Amino acid sequence: MTSQQNLAIQSNSSKIENTIEGSDKSNMITIDVSNGNKSNQKRVLTTQEISKSFRIMAYRKSKRQIRGRYRRRSYTRIFWFIMFMLVFLSLIGAGIGGSLRNVGTRERWPEFVTFIISFTIIMYVYYKITEIVRWCFYWLAIATIILLIINKGSLVSEDKGFASTPEARILIIVLGAVECLTLFIWIIVRYVYPRIVKNAKWLDTIWWWRIKQESNVHIHDIHGRDAVGCFRYLAWESYSLWFRHGAVTYIGEVNANGRPHGRGEWVDDSFDGECLKGVWDDGVPVGPFQSRGSGTGDAFHAVRVGFVKNSHTPWNEQRLFPRPYQNGLDIAVASVECSVSGKYLKNLPKSTLILSPRSRESRDEETNKPIIEHCLKNLMTFTSIMEPDFDVEDATQSSVFIRAENDGFAITGFYPINTKTSRDEVIVKRVPKKNDSVHSEIEYTLEVNGWRPSVTSSSSNSSGCFRSSMECIIFIHGFNCPPKYATETLGQFLALGDFPSYIKPFVFSPPSANSLWYFGVKKQASSEQAINDFRLFLQDLRDAGFCAVHILSHSMGGMLTLQYAKAFEGIFQVRNSLDKDTRDTNIYSENEGTLMKLSTVTLLNPDAPLKQFISQGYARLNRYCDHITIYSNARDFPLKIGEIIWREECLGRQTKDLHHDGKLMNVDLIDTTQLDVNIHKVRHNFFNLNRLLVDDLRDIIVIKRRAKERRSRLSRKGRGVGLEGIVYTFLVAPSYVVNK
Repeated sequence: MTSQQNLAIQSNSSKIENTIEGSDKSNMITIDVSNGNKSNQKRVLTTQEISKSFRIMAYRKSKRQIRGRYRRRSYTRIFWFIMFMLVFLSLIGAGIGGSLRNVGTRERWPEFVTFIISFTIIMYVYYKITEIVRWCFYWLAIATIILLIINKGSLVSEDKGFASTPEARILIIVLGAVECLTLFIWIIVRYVYPRIVKNAKWLDTIWWWRIKQESNVHIHDIHGRDAVGCFRYLAWESYSLWFRHGAVTYIGEVNANGRPHGRGEWVDDSFDGECLKGVWDDGVPVGPFQSRGSGTGDAFHAVRVGFVKNSHTPWNEQRLFPRPYQNGLDIAVASVECSVSGKYLKNLPKSTLILSPRSRESRDEETNKPIIEHCLKNLMTFTSIMEPDFDVEDATQSSVFIRAENDGFAITGFYPINTKTSRDEVIVKRVPKKNDSVHSEIEYTLEVNGWRPSVTSSSSNSSGCFRSSMECIIFIHGFNCPPKYATETLGQFLALGDFPSYIKPFVFSPPSANSLWYFGVKKQASSEQAINDFRLFLQDLRDAGFCAVHILSHSMGGMLTLQYAKAFEGIFQVRNSLDKDTRDTNIYSENEGTLMKLSTVTLLNPDAPLKQFISQGYARLNRYCDHITIYSNARDFPLKIGEIIWREECLGRQTKDLHHDGKLMNVDLIDTTQLDVNIHKVRHNFFNLNRLLVDDLRDIIVIKRRAKERRSRLSRKGRGVGLEGIVYTFLVAPSYVVNK
């Protein structure tokens, strides 16, 4: 970049113009802010410094292009494909009909069987197999038509048989060559080229993409980042087989090698490029980040999820039979990238390890703190890491949710500063925000007297009387689910829900849950050793400073939640509304300052016996939690099969009121039977994709609203004249109902 080249940076909100002048010698640029009385040195990135990130982003682009996007099945396309295959098979039948003139009608049944089998296989290929196989069928159809023309309506010549003429042999050779060439190109494009882009050290990135530094580019930089880089490139798109020009801009933090590291924003203006803003690690986007396709508009976000698993269970292994149980727990953090808007990508969700699994008994080498506290530092959210200018005191609030509980008022996202703060009244003030937030569109913020926003993990008052304001989501999944898949499931839910930063997500993977053998998993995951593992995990959360826990379980995880409730004693507070005689006063009084609160328990399509829940499970959960929610579906196919095998009713298929000791249970039962959006045919696992369920679960976890308070989304079922039950249904029309 020469000294005559310059970049203009203009703030969208304040309309402040800044002039950047570059120099070849130092690769630094000076920013003069017209009204800020400050000058910052910015680094201009070179093509060599940006080359690694460019290759990573090119690899991401190729994966999106090759794997493609989910699309709705078109009945028109299916109809024309069926017509094409009928004509094709009819031509084949007509072509071999001449050689069967002397064969009786009854003896031709193999032809009809072959026709039906061929048609079935071809239709299966159309639905299930990749596009390359369809092209092979197309070439075969074209060759068949040409062969019929050569042999005058027959696939075989009258005297010499099949492929006996020179023309037929040449056609078969050409067909074989075209089929092999098609397969070869497909392998190169789908497998070889993306790996070359990502891993091949011999590939000259700058030469291959013709990367050049760009001058006279206008950039919008509000926060005054550390480095900028603007480049032009010429790319061969692996999927479209064409060359395209594009421009790439990076603004943000870099490491000593000039690679994006820390917070940064990458903008690629090509149609298949992306605009990515988030956290980088040595030139690689690791999340949390938010990205959107430049031309397609598809959005995909990355969130971070912690997970706890048995030390001897690989995080991405799927087995037929469970391993023998062995002691030990590992804790790790993964980044999960998910589609959130537009066309959903087939290669997402995808999880990547940020912190490799380490024993819960180990300690961080630098700080010498327990490993779980080190994991918590890495469980950052996009908002908390990308907007550091808004600290705890300055957090802009446009609304405050206040709810009445048995022990006084509670405010979502806030915690009392000290023990003297009144819980019987709340004073909310509208105050001007501080002057350093000049770029915010909101000119005023809300403050609550005696309360502090729960923004950071270190939120605590100086007196030390109150514990941290962190809350935790614990997701307990079912069987046949490796920890890697469980993190992707929870990550998709978190990406759509956009949960606040003070709520930390964890997956608890029961031992042997990655096995397909149901009976073995059920026995091992509900054993006393597994219950003790769960208790150890809860103790780690308590020692790390968590004040509240939300348990979210699915399928067999619902049954395990009822078993793991045996470990709640001495970990969670007993409900204040329970009769004092039912509480262990000694234990509670000694540990009241360190016990966590079990805020919510949510059972999603629970694979648990109804009798067990009524006789034991409900009482255990209700002792510690007064907000229990069950999502059931009467058409849940796996649970229906379970009822047939076990010959007992399943909790996850109940859509009627539940009673305990002759009274309605203190639970919310949500009937999802009528939902039909983002739900597969087995109707068992859809909570992380269905928008209604995501919003409903967010209200439960963040705002802690009961079902009767979610009237804009739920309708309460009646159980008689003037009587209301505990069953609710969603206020939603079927997907096939549209306006005329």
